[in-house]
Amino acid sequence: MQRREFLTTLSALPLLPALLSSNTALGASTTPPPEPHFFLMLFFPNGLDLTHVWDSRPLAFKAAGLRAENFGVEPVPYGNTLVTSAFDPLRTYANRFSIVRGVWMSPDFDGHQQNVNLMLSGNPFGGSFFVPHLNGNTTPLDSITNRGIPYPLNNLSKVAPLSRTTLNTLQERVSRSQALVAGNPLFEALKNRYQAVGLGSSRMALGSQLLYGGLTGQTELHSQLGQLGPDPVTTGGENFAAYVGRLMNLMKLHSTRTAYLSLTAGGQTIDTHDSESTKQTPKTVQKCLDSVVTAFKVLSETPFDSTRSFLDVTTVLVGTEFGRTNRQVGRPIDDTGTDHNPYNNSFLIGGKGIRGGLTIGASDFETVNETLSPARLKIDPQKLNLMGRPFDFASQTVRTDLPPTVNLSDYITSASIVNTLCSLFNVDPSLWRKNGKETVNAPVLTSILA
Repeated sequence: MQRREFLTTLSALPLLPALLSSNTALGASTTPPPEPHFFLMLFFPNGLDLTHVWDSRPLAFKAAGLRAENFGVEPVPYGNTLVTSAFDPLRTYANRFSIVRGVWMSPDFDGHQQNVNLMLSGNPFGGSFFVPHLNGNTTPLDSITNRGIPYPLNNLSKVAPLSRTTLNTLQERVSRSQALVAGNPLFEALKNRYQAVGLGSSRMALGSQLLYGGLTGQTELHSQLGQLGPDPVTTGGENFAAYVGRLMNLMKLHSTRTAYLSLTAGGQTIDTHDSESTKQTPKTVQKCLDSVVTAFKVLSETPFDSTRSFLDVTTVLVGTEFGRTNRQVGRPIDDTGTDHNPYNNSFLIGGKGIRGGLTIGASDFETVNETLSPARLKIDPQKLNLMGRPFDFASQTVRTDLPPTVNLSDYITSASIVNTLCSLFNVDPSLWRKNGKETVNAPVLTSILA
């Protein structure tokens, strides 16, 4: 393998950053876990209004001038909620997922980045990404994402951004190259350099020690990528079904156990502040759900082994950073945009370890004349938002009282969503989430765990 080709291959996969593991060296694990368990997160940044899929409201809200509604069809009951026609393509897989409603994000911030940071790290200003924690540091890579993650997360060293194009190019280069192994001149030169610089206890020395560990273990990852095979789709643009299939094959090869995909609505605008984009909400929602339905189809129809599909061994999380307001102040209900609403969000959780067909949690303001709690009216006197209702974690049921103040421990939050996943993947409790400044971990949604 020539030095130029080796460096070119590294440019396709950000491998050097991926080597910087603070625990197990890259490639150190060679024995797959006895029970396969993967994780796939489908995230729609910019505040996708999922109340127009589930957690919907009767058309009476629009007639009363309270809520923008552009589907034009009365929503129908599903569990303890109402769903629009946008939900119909998901019904095929409804027994494989549950819906969590009434999720509070950050009550102190309504910006996109702060709420994405909160979802991914538990802190509006960034921190430790929860997806690598689910991986368990047992594979060469902690996770794969379809693009770089532009948020201040401090544990991305083993998270590889692999678009379909990059994945294809990388596979071709890997298949033409020789892995770095003992005796290879470039391997020996790098090894000697890292060993020399790694003497001592300085930050540079510690970094070189990690680089050395990664270098000596990279053969496993090289071998796995070489087994991936060519992309079966040779024409057309980004083919999401093929991409998901290749991701799952990488997981089966034990390159990683997790993937985080940041998705768009095609040409539609998710952040619907203006009235024209709000009127396109049915198209926007449908574009996003096409990706979700495709992912479930691929996972459920692709065999993992002789008895299980990939959906049987994969937990799936679908969500966004916050919901949206019902309307904007001072605008006619037929010509209004929607703004950011961190007080109500919802998530779809399905696949391995999750009970299907459930809807838990709830948001308030379900009828035009509903009596709302003093706590929520203090935050939102103009009734612009739907807000998550208080939740009894002991009984896993929605509370019916109208509290005078907001205490986040009384509500489903993004911390509980993440901790439910941490519980499912046996993550060390020291890495679990807390609500704000609370000292105890946010409670788990035990009712959706199989």
